[in-house]
Formats: sequence, C-alpha cells, structure tokens
Amino acid sequence: MTRAIRSALAALAPGDEVVVVDDGSTDDTAGAVEAFGPPVRLLRLPHRGAGPTRNAGLAAARGPLVAFLDSDDEWLPDKIALQRAFLERRRDVLYAFSDFGVRLEDGTEHHRYLRHWLRAQRPLSDVFGPSAPYSSIAPLPPDREDFDVHVGSMYLEEMRNNLVPTFTIMVRKGEAGNALRFADDLPTCEEWPAFGRLARRGPGAFFATETAWQHGHSGPRLTGVPGLSTLERVWGSDPEFLAEHDDDFRRAVSDAHLMRANSLARRGNVREARRELRRAGGGSIAVRALLRSILF
Repeated sequence: MTRAIRSALAALAPGDEVVVVDDGSTDDTAGAVEAFGPPVRLLRLPHRGAGPTRNAGLAAARGPLVAFLDSDDEWLPDKIALQRAFLERRRDVLYAFSDFGVRLEDGTEHHRYLRHWLRAQRPLSDVFGPSAPYSSIAPLPPDREDFDVHVGSMYLEEMRNNLVPTFTIMVRKGEAGNALRFADDLPTCEEWPAFGRLARRGPGAFFATETAWQHGHSGPRLTGVPGLSTLERVWGSDPEFLAEHDDDFRRAVSDAHLMRANSLARRGNVREARRELRRAGGGSIAVRALLRSILF
C-alpha cells in the first residue's frame, strides 16, 4: 500500500489529492496512511468489496478528473501529467487509459501486457483503430518517448474483452455522471459494467505506452470470467447497439458460457461445465474442442 501511495504522490500536481479507502482492513492501514499527511485522505469503511469501495472513493473525490490505483499496483511518475494534458486538449474525449507492465514477485518483468487480455490475439492497432502521435496533441513530459494515441468508441471492444485496466484510467468525473459507478453485486470484474456504460456515453483514448505497473499478476485473465449479467445489463439492454451488433453480442454471450465451462472444468465440476458448454451454442471452435475432449 505504501508503494502505491508514494507512486501516486509522485505523479500528482499541486491541488491534487489522494483518497485512500480502507475496506475494513485488519492491518494498520490508518497508521500507514496518516504518516503521509496531506494531501492524502483516509476513508474507513466496513468490508464490502471492491465495487462499493471504489464508489466510496469516487464520491469523496473533489477534483474534476479521477483515477484509480489498487494497493498492490503502482503509477509511473508522468502518468497523471500525460492524461491530464491530453484531456485538456481533447475536450471531446471522456476518458483515457493505457498499456501497462507486470512485475512478478521474483523480479521478472513483462512489458506491453494488455495484449494478453485480448481473447482473440491481434495487434492493438487493429483493436483500437487509427492513431496519431501523442506529441501532435499534447506536449510530452521530459524523458518520455513519443507514442501512438487511439481515439474513438471503445464500446464494442469493451464488450468483447473487458479491456480497460482500472489502474490506468483517468475519467472526467462530471461528464461521466452515473455511468461511472462500479457494480456492488459482483465479486470480481466490478469495473466492467462501469466501463461499458462509460464507453457508451463518450469516446475514449488508448495510450499505446505503459503508465503503470501491476505487481504479481501474470497470465491471461482466467479468473473472473465474463459475467453474463454484465453483458445483459449493459449491451443486452441497448436496443440501438443490438440492432447493429446482435451477432457480436450473441458471440460474446456464447464465449462467456465457454469460459465459465472452462473455469468449472478446471475445478472438477464436470456436470455444471457440460451444462455451460451446451448453453454456449457456438463460440470459439478451439475452446469448444478442448472442453469436449476434457468433458466427454
């Protein structure tokens, strides 16, 4: 936690603040936070999970721009400056997020890690569409090499991949309104409905560079498989989207069943895994073939 707070403080400008939300921890979080002093504020809550915790921090934040950082992750020093300068010049963009690096406990580092979150492996340029150099939009901080920025609707891709790393995003709080509310009824992937609604409300920007480190979480996101309830509550309740992308939505639902079947099979729950496989109907041929070889 102290590493995360130090990295946030190193990235802030005068007038910014850090709101630390203590989700019912049993260690000395309060003492560690109070040692920093202003501009760090502590908000103590009973344990309720990630969604309510993020929402509480969001409600307490006083600035027009908000960003999120979990206790075991870390921002790069110019993360906030990059996003703030960009959003000041592109008033049409509602939020900005980026690639990230991963550091394992043994010190191993993996760079440009977002590609591992894609369910269909393809270049990020194909995922996000046309780009422009960051320097053509905003000045680069010292010692930061130029990189591409992709601007546009992320709505379809967010449905396909749950693509936005929470610890890299910056959002215009006022313009986002109630779209930026994390699910309080999901044990994992609580950010997905919020970022789906955010992508529906306005365009986003993807920075093809790293602005943060994630510590100790390598590998594809096999835990926290896509939630059918999230697909239904965001994209499945959007008639305009379904009129144009019904096939994409059905494929996403099918893939969610397949990934749930895979998760159940790994835990030895063969009966439920077979049921999910039958519900999938279509989806990835390779995944279906692998699951059939395991389950039948």
